[in-house]
Amino acid sequence: MKYTYRMYNAFSDKASHIYREGELVGFIQKYYPNVLMKLVENLFSTTLTNRYRVINSEGVLLMEAKMHQPLKKRQYDVYYYGQNETQYVHLLDNKAFELGESTAFTFNNEIYYLYKSMFGWGEIKNGNHAIARWKGTLSWPPEAQFELLDQEYARAALFFLGVFHAFCFN
Repeated sequence: MKYTYRMYNAFSDKASHIYREGELVGFIQKYYPNVLMKLVENLFSTTLTNRYRVINSEGVLLMEAKMHQPLKKRQYDVYYYGQNETQYVHLLDNKAFELGESTAFTFNNEIYYLYKSMFGWGEIKNGNHAIARWKGTLSWPPEAQFELLDQEYARAALFFLGVFHAFCFN
C-alpha cells in the first residue's frame, strides 16, 4: 500500500493530510508544548522541541513522538496508542560517522531496524524482512512517500509512517 503526504517546513504546525492511494486516512502534525516555545523556535530558526502527532481520519490520536534532550545525541520518545494499550518506543540515533539515519527499536515485543541513506529510500526491517519504506521528494511542493511492504503490519502502518517522519524529517 502506498501513502503520501505533503511535508511542510520544519517549523510549521499545519496538519498534513495522509492519503493511502487517494483516500484520506489520517494526519501528521508538528506541535509545540506552548506558544513561547513556538515563538523561540521560529525566531531563532532552531528545533528544540520537535514533536509530532499522527491522528487517524476519525480524529483518534494514534501516536506522539517527542524529541528527547535536543542538545545530546538525537533521540525520540514515541508513544503509540493502540487498541487497548499504550506502547513506549525509544528511538536513538545509532550512526557513528556515516551519512544517513540509523536506529533500532522494539515494538510489539519485536526488534525493528530503521536505516535511511542520504538521498534514497529508508527502510524499516524486522530482521532481514523489509516492512516499510519511506522517502521525501525534492520536487515542489515537498512530499513524502511511504510504502507498506508487508500487509501483516497494516494496523500499524501509520505508526511506522510516524516513526519515519519523526526520525528522518528534521
